[in-house]
Amino acid sequence: MRLDNRTALRRPEHTLKRDVLPARASVAYVVQRRQFVAVVIAQLLMLTCFAVPKAYTLATGRIVTLRTVPVDPCDLFRGEYANLHYKEISQVDSKHPLESGQEIYVVLHQSKRTGNWELKGLSSTIPVKNGADVILKGKVVSVPWDGSNDKHYTIEYGVERLYTPRGKSAELEKRAKELFVDLAIDGLGTSVIKQVRLDGRTIYDGTAMLNPFRD
Repeated sequence: MRLDNRTALRRPEHTLKRDVLPARASVAYVVQRRQFVAVVIAQLLMLTCFAVPKAYTLATGRIVTLRTVPVDPCDLFRGEYANLHYKEISQVDSKHPLESGQEIYVVLHQSKRTGNWELKGLSSTIPVKNGADVILKGKVVSVPWDGSNDKHYTIEYGVERLYTPRGKSAELEKRAKELFVDLAIDGLGTSVIKQVRLDGRTIYDGTAMLNPFRD
């Protein structure tokens, strides 16, 4: 009997299926691996975007020490973070009306007599720095009511929350009378908390990225 060449060379169907299945599994594995690598890279990039600007400001920024007081002595610390209210700059007066959400620049000047940093002026645009003055960028978050005699505007600078380890906030709440905060401020006005002192003792060190709080 004479066999047709095509019939002789034809492979059984079940052997073709065995070859196709491993190939498909291999492709799926490669796709899943690429997706996993992409997710890891994306997470690393996100962490870098958050960490690099902060590290840059800490390394290059001017250091300004400001006093803080409890917003309410009974509940300064809520949850796992502290609300920081800065005596000199959290509430300011302005001769010109400001709008909620408006970006504002605060000029700070260090007093030669006391050594304390004091508010020198406000500007809606980046002002020209004069000598040793420091420019701090903030945002208006609260404005006086229409017709009110109160002309105080509330401004936040991104350094109003001090995150604490679990259980630390309750301990600090009992001892919190007055805090001193060292802010690192870069040339663009961006600020980062560098140190926090309570009763003359450093309780927070922003340069220690992994464990900034000290017992």
